[in-house]
Amino acid sequence: MGQEDDNWSMNEPIRGLNHVEKDLIRKANPKKILDIGCGNGERLFSFLSQKDISYVGVEKFERFAKDSIYKEKIIIADIVELDFSDFNSELKDVDTVTILGGSLAGVFGFENQKTAWKKILDVLPVNGNIIFDSFIVDGFENDEEIGERILYPGMTPPQFFLSQSQLNKIWTDLKIEILEQTDYTPGPRLRYYRLKKTE
Repeated sequence: MGQEDDNWSMNEPIRGLNHVEKDLIRKANPKKILDIGCGNGERLFSFLSQKDISYVGVEKFERFAKDSIYKEKIIIADIVELDFSDFNSELKDVDTVTILGGSLAGVFGFENQKTAWKKILDVLPVNGNIIFDSFIVDGFENDEEIGERILYPGMTPPQFFLSQSQLNKIWTDLKIEILEQTDYTPGPRLRYYRLKKTE
């Protein structure tokens, strides 16, 4: 990935949570949230602070977090390589994981995606919730697999997308239950899921 691609999201405006995200968080009724791909934390953590919900984040790129007011709550690590047992005190009481803004699209390859999901489950208790969004790209609902794509040529780097079929395979294999799903179409088409770790 080139320097231009590497910095593309640094200039993206930070928007607040939409009504679907807020509703799914309310339904999960979290004590503490782990946010995967949290960036500088401003989008989600400011909302959670207002609601008195504890939080911690994981962000792959240190440059996003280094000047953040939430930097003490952000673990700098790649989810695929992260050993969560190194952060037992930070992750204590996490009962909900959020993966918003297409955060897992930066994890390339089906096996790496599956590894990321396994690591997420390691943090959660049984019945813990996961709030996840996926871009509804061409082929998402009908193709067996999608793979690498550039959503906005000249604006975004390549990302890795799973099809609905691939997500279902991972979730079935890992005993993750879909509690609900909601499509959100203003801007890029997203499908939100509230999931549950069943065992």
